[in-house]
Amino acid sequence: MLVGDKEYVGVMELHQDVPDDRLQQMFRRFVGPIYQMPPLRSAVKRELRVRTIHGLELLERDGRLVLFRTRCESGTYIRTLANDLGEALGVGGHLTDLRRTRSGPFGEAMAHPLTDLQDAVADWRETGSDHALRSLILPMERLLTHLPKIVLKDTAVDAIPHDSRGRVHGPGSPQGGPRRAPHRQRGGSRPRARGTHTVPGGFRQEGPGRGYGKSSYGTQHIS
Repeated sequence: MLVGDKEYVGVMELHQDVPDDRLQQMFRRFVGPIYQMPPLRSAVKRELRVRTIHGLELLERDGRLVLFRTRCESGTYIRTLANDLGEALGVGGHLTDLRRTRSGPFGEAMAHPLTDLQDAVADWRETGSDHALRSLILPMERLLTHLPKIVLKDTAVDAIPHDSRGRVHGPGSPQGGPRRAPHRQRGGSRPRARGTHTVPGGFRQEGPGRGYGKSSYGTQHIS
């Protein structure tokens, strides 16, 4: 959830009039890697960072009010994006409204009112049928669908949570794992992947997901 891409719909107010074609041109310029400085009130250190804007779409406008949709890398500040767009246009601008419509694999269309969940629980308690409840609750594995996968052999499933450090060949086929060659730590013989931040989810060959974590090995060391 934290590392997955996000999608937002927001309203930006420009401080002066801007033609549509100029606004569209600036939206296109902001697609791709951009620099951002976190706002004064933020939970992270204020230093220049790079974030990727996957898409920036003008949906509608009413004078200086601009309705837009953006798909972006996790950690992107949309309020800062609106400010930077206004600065780049030379007129200034600020965000007036924002709604997150997607986080990782979960979209707004998949959400349900809490009252529906309450009714489904009440129905399950009264009738013993969990049909309505199952139609609302997603399997736990849906949390991991946007992550790379390491498929575990059934014989390795129990060993992984307890002692998997020396079992380099325990897991089965890796998908999208670290690509850099591992190196050996000083004073130890266990290889680990240098500079990787891959967070794979572990799945059994037949059955549910077993969890997730950071891989310490390159793909050539997992077979």
